[in-house]
Amino acid sequence: MDRVSKFVLKKTMIIIIASIFVTTLMVLGAIQVETTFDMNDFLPEGNESMKLWMDIEEIFPYSSETQEFILIEGNVATIETLIGIDQTYNNLKDDTYVTKNPSGDPKEASILSLIRKAIKENTSIRKEFNINPNGIPHTNLDVVRIYDYLYTHDVYQIEARSVLHFNGEIYDSTIIRIYTSIVYSEENIVNTNEQMKILYSELNQDMVNYGYTESIVTGYSSSLFTVLQSMTDSQIISTFISIILAALVLIIVFKNPILGLIAILPVTICMIWIVGTIFYLGYSFNIMTIMVTSLTIGIGIDYAIHSTQRFRLTADISGNIEKAINETIRHTGSALFIAAITTAAGFGILILAPMPPEQQFGIITSMTIIYSYITSIIVLPPILKKWALWRKKNKGYIISKNKYRK
Repeated sequence: MDRVSKFVLKKTMIIIIASIFVTTLMVLGAIQVETTFDMNDFLPEGNESMKLWMDIEEIFPYSSETQEFILIEGNVATIETLIGIDQTYNNLKDDTYVTKNPSGDPKEASILSLIRKAIKENTSIRKEFNINPNGIPHTNLDVVRIYDYLYTHDVYQIEARSVLHFNGEIYDSTIIRIYTSIVYSEENIVNTNEQMKILYSELNQDMVNYGYTESIVTGYSSSLFTVLQSMTDSQIISTFISIILAALVLIIVFKNPILGLIAILPVTICMIWIVGTIFYLGYSFNIMTIMVTSLTIGIGIDYAIHSTQRFRLTADISGNIEKAINETIRHTGSALFIAAITTAAGFGILILAPMPPEQQFGIITSMTIIYSYITSIIVLPPILKKWALWRKKNKGYIISKNKYRK
C-alpha cells in the first residue's frame, strides 16, 4: 500500500486521465445493455427437456400453442362488442408475430369465430337468431339469445365457455385468443425480447371500441414484456433517488457541497464501470443482475466514505496534503483491501451455482466490490488532492480554519 500511495501521488494526472478514458469506454457499453427476462434462465444449463422444446418451436413454429389474449370486460352481449371483435380480427391480419392459418387468416378464437363456426355447421342458426352474413346478430337481444344457445349447447358449450363468461345475470367478459409464432430462442434472448415488444405494441394497436367495456392485452409474452419495462423503469428511478439521497447525506455530514459530491463520485464511476462490464461480458440485465446498481451504491459508498473521512481528519490536523493521501491509502486502504477481498470471495462462490442468473449475479457483485475498492483508493485520492490544493490556495486551509496547523 505504501507503493500504491507513492504511485498515486506521483501519477495524479495520469490516473485521472486513465479514469476518464476507461469510464468513457464503459459508458459506450452501458448504453447498449439489454434488459431481458426469461424463466428458462432459472433452469440448469444443458436441460435436455427445454432444449428439445426450443428445437421443436424453431423447426415447427406453427405448432406452437403460445397464446396472447385481449380481455374485454363489461356487458359483452352487445352488437358493438361483436363488431369490435370483427374489426380486431381484421387488424390482426398484418401483425408480424400472429400465427396464420393455411388460408392466410390469423389463427384466433373468440365468441364471434364460434358463432361463424356454428352457422357454417348449421345454416338454420342464422335465420333463427337473425344473424347477418358476417356472423353478427341484428339486435342485442339476438346476441344474448345466440350466447345462451352456444353456452348451453352440448357441442359448443366447452368452446363457448373458454372465451365467454356468464356471472349468473349477464355475460360480463369475453376474450380473444390469439395464437403467436414467437420463437423463444435460448441463443438469442435479446431477439426474443424484441419480438415480444413488437407483438405487444401491435396487439394494443389492434384493439378498438367494444361498446361499454374495458379491454386489455395480456398473455405470456405481454406479461414478460411489461415485466421488462417495469424492471428497467424501477432500476432507473431507484438508482437516481439513491444517488441524490446519498449525495445529500454526504454534503450534510462533511459540511461541504463540493467534498460531498467528490465522495459520491467513486460510486457513480463504479456504477458506470459495472454496467459497461455487463455488456462487455455478454450479459444483460435480468431479474438478478438488475439489482447491481443499487448494490453498487450500498456497497461502494462505504469505501468512499472511509477514504474521504480519513483524508479529512489527517488533512485537517496536519495541513499536509501528501501526508493525508499517504495515510488514507496506507492505513484505510489496507483495511478496505481485506474487506473487499473477503466480501468479493463470498459473493464469488455463486459462480458454482447451477442457475446462470445466480452465476452472473455472483460474478457481477464481486466485480462491483473490486471496482468500489479501486475507485475509492486509486481514483478518489487524486481528485481529493486536486481539491485540497485548490482549497488551500484559495482559503488558506483545507478542512477547517480553526484546526489548521502549519
